Amino acid sequence: MIRYYLIVPAALLGLFLVVERPADRLRRQREGERAEKVAADKTKADEERRGREKLAAKDLARRNAEREKQDQEKLEKKQRDHEAALANLESAAAKSFAEVAAVEREIAALEEKLTATRAAAEQHGQAAFALLRQVERQRVDRRNAELEIQRATKVVMLRLRDGPLGRAGL
Repeated sequence: MIRYYLIVPAALLGLFLVVERPADRLRRQREGERAEKVAADKTKADEERRGREKLAAKDLARRNAEREKQDQEKLEKKQRDHEAALANLESAAAKSFAEVAAVEREIAALEEKLTATRAAAEQHGQAAFALLRQVERQRVDRRNAELEIQRATKVVMLRLRDGPLGRAGL
């Protein structure tokens, strides 16, 4: 029986080695093929990734160039608009200055006319005052003349009354 204890495990070990070695070789071969396939897939994926990265970099560069071009166009348009607005403001300012100058000339002409009109009104006022003074003086002179005539008439009447003809008729 002791023999069986040695023979059965040795036979099983031999059987194990006979079956395991080819299976181990097959497993190693499959693992090698799988590793090669994984390496090939990884290499292919890396190449695809690099290709996508190159395309993405080209696309990014194109987009950046387009964005810069659009920004430059916007900046140029803004500059043109600014220059146009500045030209409009300058022309409006020149027009306003011309209008102001015209209005100032008109104001100066109106002030001269007003001064002349005031001077004429002052002269008319002085002439009217002189005429009124002359009329008033003539009224006073007339009144004085009337009073003088009345006094002279009264004196003449008193003399006639007190005189020789006036006593006889009494």
